[in-house]
Amino acid sequence: MANTFFRLASVTRSNFANTSWLNQANQWCLFGYSLSENQGTTLRQLRPGTGDIFFTAAGTPNLRNIDLYLADQSQRIIANDIGSGAKPIIRHKTKAGANYDLRVEVERSKGTGLLLVGIFEK
Repeated sequence: MANTFFRLASVTRSNFANTSWLNQANQWCLFGYSLSENQGTTLRQLRPGTGDIFFTAAGTPNLRNIDLYLADQSQRIIANDIGSGAKPIIRHKTKAGANYDLRVEVERSKGTGLLLVGIFEK
């Protein structure tokens, strides 16, 4: 599972020049969860700073469909990746001083699995 996630991170970094792990004061760039079908979690009050930000997720092979939703301060969904795959990615231009919530949901799985969420900046 970690190999899958870090391959996705490597692809993200190589497909988008000058992309690196999020490097903002008091902000994490990697999160881990144990989730199963129809479960999710929300990362609240993310402050990634200004720029092109990439939000990605990947999990163990039994997590078959993972969705991401990005909401602004008014809780309006401003970007999402809700395809049928298990490796969603959202690219969004964030604003200085703005807070964002990132929701990750497992739509389909065969049991509980480990899921990693990464945040990158350009």
